[in-house]
Amino acid sequence: MKKLIKIGIKFPEIMKIKLPRFPFCKVCKEFIAKNKIFSIGILAMVIAFLFGFLLKGTFVAATVNGRPIGRLAVLRELEKRQGAATLDGLITEEIIKQEAKKAGIKVSKEDINSEIETIRNSLVQQGQTLEQVLEFQGMNLKELESQIAIQKMIEQLLADKTAVTDEEINQYIEQNSDSFPEGTNMDQLKDIVRQQLSQQKLGSEFQTWFDGIKAEAKINYLRKY
Repeated sequence: MKKLIKIGIKFPEIMKIKLPRFPFCKVCKEFIAKNKIFSIGILAMVIAFLFGFLLKGTFVAATVNGRPIGRLAVLRELEKRQGAATLDGLITEEIIKQEAKKAGIKVSKEDINSEIETIRNSLVQQGQTLEQVLEFQGMNLKELESQIAIQKMIEQLLADKTAVTDEEINQYIEQNSDSFPEGTNMDQLKDIVRQQLSQQKLGSEFQTWFDGIKAEAKINYLRKY
């Protein structure tokens, strides 16, 4: 086996060698100092480009052969077509929220989650999922929670007008006995009937109640649709 031979070459101490400074940085500093407006303009262009790239969907909804369609144009068109109905819905929600607050009514997160779970289980029995139904209706979970909260407020505001008596339940079951399958659990049936009759009363009572409340509200329309 051959022995490795040491070659006695001494490498130069590169780290100690002082390299000449390139004057470019100094030139840049002098140029920037003398041309502050130009430098600020370049910086503004870079920032504008970055914001335009990152937020392009915020200002432009689509492009057709390179020509942009702005989001503002879309919003204006939506206002023309659905502005009145949308505003009316928002006014309705605000009136209900204010009436609930005056009555000391609060809807807890637990109540909302419980209702969502009931809806979810009902949809599963029908071979659907809550996510599928929300997507089909163009809604998200937050919007559903808001709707449930409003519904719960209405139910509590009109609780005294939508109460269902045992007599009403028994009368309904007697009149519709042929529509119930044999062996139906009577307690469960009464609970279902109570809910149905309560919802029917709620539907008929709500509009009368709301029309009266809305007539007394001070609504100032600042824009016409």
